[in-house]
Amino acid sequence: MEGDPEGVAFDPHPDMLRQVTTMTLITTHGPLDLCFTPAGFTDGYPALHEHSVVVTLADVDLPVASLGDVVTSKRASGRPKDIVALPALEAHLRRRPGG
Repeated sequence: MEGDPEGVAFDPHPDMLRQVTTMTLITTHGPLDLCFTPAGFTDGYPALHEHSVVVTLADVDLPVASLGDVVTSKRASGRPKDIVALPALEAHLRRRPGG
């Protein structure tokens, strides 16, 4: 749970997971935001697939949303922590080829 430096243990039961749209996990490598319903994309994850990129982590290929789609979703969510992140993400987009 955000705000609790030690985090809160939880049972990831499917019934509980069906009720949340986002969740932040506190890991040894820092916070990890999980988004079950991406803001700004009414068709959900299928709408993100067109621009997704593949990241390889520990020899596993993971499709992730493009940076442009992440910016769109953060802007649509309106969460304070997402709004704060937008200037840096948008600056990174502008520095990229074609940005």
